[in-house]
Amino acid sequence: VRPLEFNYAAWIVLSDMITIKYIFLMVTASLTLFYKSYFSCLHLLNVAQRVPTMLYVGQVLRKNITQMVTTLLLVFILIYVFSVFAYAVPIMRGDQSILDKQPNALGGKSSLLLNAFFYWDLGFREAPVFEQTFLAEQNTQLADGAEPDYGYVVLGFLFDIFYHIFVVLIFSAVVSGIIIDAFAELRLKNNQIKDENANTCFICDIDREDFEQVGLNFKQHIKEDHNMWDYVFFRFYLEGKDPIEYTGLETYCAQLIKDQTIHWLPIKKAIVIEGRNKEKKDVPGVFRRLNILEKQNIEAAQEVSELKQDLAHVRKATDDIRTMLAQLVADK
Repeated sequence: VRPLEFNYAAWIVLSDMITIKYIFLMVTASLTLFYKSYFSCLHLLNVAQRVPTMLYVGQVLRKNITQMVTTLLLVFILIYVFSVFAYAVPIMRGDQSILDKQPNALGGKSSLLLNAFFYWDLGFREAPVFEQTFLAEQNTQLADGAEPDYGYVVLGFLFDIFYHIFVVLIFSAVVSGIIIDAFAELRLKNNQIKDENANTCFICDIDREDFEQVGLNFKQHIKEDHNMWDYVFFRFYLEGKDPIEYTGLETYCAQLIKDQTIHWLPIKKAIVIEGRNKEKKDVPGVFRRLNILEKQNIEAAQEVSELKQDLAHVRKATDDIRTMLAQLVADK
């Protein structure tokens, strides 16, 4: 086998998702058999892959991965801005920092990056209340009769409100909206495909209504007249046949297939409909001919009636002549 052919075959195999799936299942099965049985849980993904709803989920994630990653990146940036603000004003963060949770960690030292990591971890899991400890201290001072620092109270309130609005509410709604819209678009697209497959011929692209208007059965048409698998067979038949043995029609179709056009298919054409339309077009001509024949029959009947009248006059004249001759003979 030449290297080029081997590389091409390898690329064809590895670019097939079904092949990759079976390779993955084979690897996990081998690990389950020879290493740890825990890897067998990965086979449940194959069960999920066979459920149509799960396929829709995968399609939605693949289609909108760019939008979701961009949105999450913006969320990370916004949370980082909040963490920088809280790091710059330590009294604002309350007990929401690494050193507050674990005072002996990191040698009692903190940094802006570590503070940002902590905010990312905390902010995604729950909606934080960063000034909670500070407000408790202010309430204690107020109970002791001391004047609380209302500036920090307002600042902490605004900090929490803006965090809830931008991070918890807006960006969560944006991500949910992206997923919901993607599901709605995918469902609409699938419904359109199902409707088109059920009401439009795949080969000639003629609607069901056009067949029903001329009294034809649409299902019978797509099963017998324009069965798409017959056209698939015809294409493979041309690929497997020696071009030297092509007929004129096969040569024409093979060239169109090679040019990657669909003009070899009967687009907007169906012999059964054309035949019915031709019959409809012939009906007025038949009626015209019938009217002409009817008029001719009427005229012929009138002529026959006139001939009968003339014949009656001739018979009467003949009888008169016979009577006159009889009288002449009698007089002699």
